[in-house]
Amino acid sequence: MPEKPWLAAKNVEWLKVGERKLGGDSCGDVYSGKLKFRGKKAFAVAVKRFHDNLRWMAPGAGGVERYPRVIENLRKAGVPMPKMAFMQHEGKPVVVSELFAKGGRSKIMEIRDVMDQKPVLNEKEVERIKDTMVRVFNAGHVPTFDCMSLVRTKKGLVPLVHDVDLFAQPPFAQTMFTVKFLSWLYPENPANRVKAFEDIKRRVTHPASQEALKMVKKMIET
Repeated sequence: MPEKPWLAAKNVEWLKVGERKLGGDSCGDVYSGKLKFRGKKAFAVAVKRFHDNLRWMAPGAGGVERYPRVIENLRKAGVPMPKMAFMQHEGKPVVVSELFAKGGRSKIMEIRDVMDQKPVLNEKEVERIKDTMVRVFNAGHVPTFDCMSLVRTKKGLVPLVHDVDLFAQPPFAQTMFTVKFLSWLYPENPANRVKAFEDIKRRVTHPASQEALKMVKKMIET
């Protein structure tokens, strides 16, 4: 039985966007907000507002129309991600997502920041990240550092796709990210990088991603 969508417009009573900024990037800024479903109590959410000058987010440009489909494809592929949905707020597109916060701070750690800290990842953490990469590929996208993050749990570091902006934009070369991911996960052993790549390639079934991985193979072998 298909899973019911988390956020259906008919079930939303109101969405309020606060002034507290949680983060942002070249596509837009994320603010704290409150969402209320009909007959339910209001709860905290994160709301991404897009910059007005983004041409690809204009109606008819493709970005707006692709967001719901991208989110649904990732969900169907079993990609670990917060509850997330695309909607209109005050006549403008926004992405509303489950808020992971503790003491007023987000629990989500962006991959780039974690890499700078150079943590020693254990085998299970590496496998979780690699499995998430496979799932993103099977949703028809290339995993990037901008889309993936880590959350610290009792099980250790757990990967999470927290941002889908690059997936909704017109496609461009992102395969270099796969090489960088593998170099980060297997920093001291090129043979292990090749072995991990072959395992990923074997598990990926999406035709477009299979073509992208052919480009990755050339980069790894050179």
